[in-house]
Amino acid sequence: MTEDAEKAEANGIQLDVNEDRSIIILGENRVEISPDGKRVTAYTKDGFETKAASPAETDSEDIEVSISNDLNTVVVNGVTVSQADDGQLFIIAPGAKVSNKPLSEYSEMISEVAAAPAEEAKPVLETGQKMKDGTIYIGRFKSADGTERDWFAAAKDARKGFFKRGKRLALSFNDAVYKYARKSKAHGHRDWMLPPGDDDINGAPDILNAMFENKDKIGGFDETGSNYAGWYWSSSSFVHNGAYGTDQRFSDGKKHQHFVHEKLSVRFVRSVPVTP
Repeated sequence: MTEDAEKAEANGIQLDVNEDRSIIILGENRVEISPDGKRVTAYTKDGFETKAASPAETDSEDIEVSISNDLNTVVVNGVTVSQADDGQLFIIAPGAKVSNKPLSEYSEMISEVAAAPAEEAKPVLETGQKMKDGTIYIGRFKSADGTERDWFAAAKDARKGFFKRGKRLALSFNDAVYKYARKSKAHGHRDWMLPPGDDDINGAPDILNAMFENKDKIGGFDETGSNYAGWYWSSSSFVHNGAYGTDQRFSDGKKHQHFVHEKLSVRFVRSVPVTP
């Protein structure tokens, strides 16, 4: 706040000066001024008087505050607004269009804004919630780079017929990635992937473990603990040109590494960035 603005506030004058418009409030009177000083709207109870401008009064484009015994005066964008002790308002606005509106009109406008319904909040999704497209919501997670994404799981483990029908499939790592995830149109989407694990090289969150921790809410997992159907692939492969892939057993959450040619269970996932 500038020294002039502080002086105005100390004397009961409220100033709000910005790029869109400037507002001066003196007592019950409210004056709005355009950035170029060419449009002035006064909301008053008893109207106002205009005064002729002297050259000195038209030069200022800054906030100036003048306090006298019988007048409070503010100069904003070349417009001078004064109020006498009896409440009479005076406006000097050279070359400007000055209009007067009853104070009641401003009060009604504020009441309408206050009564307007608030913008509807975005619904909060819950883990395990079934979406309209048939996918299952896993949760919102932050990556190592600070970005947030909402993650969704396919409704079922990979099956013959690209998720839709048929017998549950056990897939090798490469088949899961190249023959199914990249070709699937399940639930109307084409961006399916294996769920990242805790060793994702791109810093993605551990979505595979998030599914394990919420397996009862998401549903449909193989929890027998058997080899190899009870294990689920993550998206990570490593060691000797990707000879191993990381995975997790859904009976107890144990993590392990299997050869990529071994056939494990698969639950594909997809994600979308969080928008403000």
